[in-house]
Amino acid sequence: KLTLAKDGGQYDNNDLVSVGVTRQLTGRTALTGEYSAGHRGEGASMTLSHDVNADHTVYGTMTHSTDRTNSPLSTAPGDAASGFNASRLLPGNTLAIGHRSRISKQLDIFNETTFAEVRGPVSLGHIFGLNWSSEGGYSVGMTIQRSDINAELGVVERTAWTVSGGHRSSRTNWVSRLEFRDDKAAFGTDDVEQWVSLNRLDVKLSESFRLLTRLNYAETDNNASQLDNAKLVEGGIGLAYRPVADNRLNWLAKYTYLYDLTS
Repeated sequence: KLTLAKDGGQYDNNDLVSVGVTRQLTGRTALTGEYSAGHRGEGASMTLSHDVNADHTVYGTMTHSTDRTNSPLSTAPGDAASGFNASRLLPGNTLAIGHRSRISKQLDIFNETTFAEVRGPVSLGHIFGLNWSSEGGYSVGMTIQRSDINAELGVVERTAWTVSGGHRSSRTNWVSRLEFRDDKAAFGTDDVEQWVSLNRLDVKLSESFRLLTRLNYAETDNNASQLDNAKLVEGGIGLAYRPVADNRLNWLAKYTYLYDLTS
């Protein structure tokens, strides 16, 4: 990936080179590795997976990343005047161990334990989920996540519940997801509740017309401090015309509504 142009000096170039390889060690065991390097740091990941049988798979993934969200990225470490936080340059290391099992033709379950050290704080997380699908194209999913994050002032307990549903047919494709996240800190400075919802519906009106709709919503409330409060509403509707008889013409009209109140 190559940065063709950029404006101003706030951000550094984002050139990136990645290389990956997958090797089948045995008939049931596979090893996958990837390494990337660029102006904004280096990253690497390695996954070892083993098929116990046709219905059960166990895996382990080790990830090293220097991703960070502080700005400006081009500021030198130690420049306190710019608000630069040197601790955010610390690499993140994550070890995930889990399994996936097919209980029946319609039901899959998965479980994962994650050990993470990202820019200082250390966390231990557990995830359990299931996915159910019917022969009629309907699907339902559920995920529960529980994590303990060792922050500078103490432990933050994070819990998240996710439910999802959808339906796919020859004329429609619908997907919805709702997630609730709750962060509670024993030291009282973090009591964050967050709702996130993603929804999309695509309808095939005819062989030449498609209707595309989506609605995304997110709201964050910190009962201990109002500084983290945020809200996002993004809705859109579009109509695509691709005539079957003449593929030289493609027409698309889209309307988007965006309300973004950042913290």
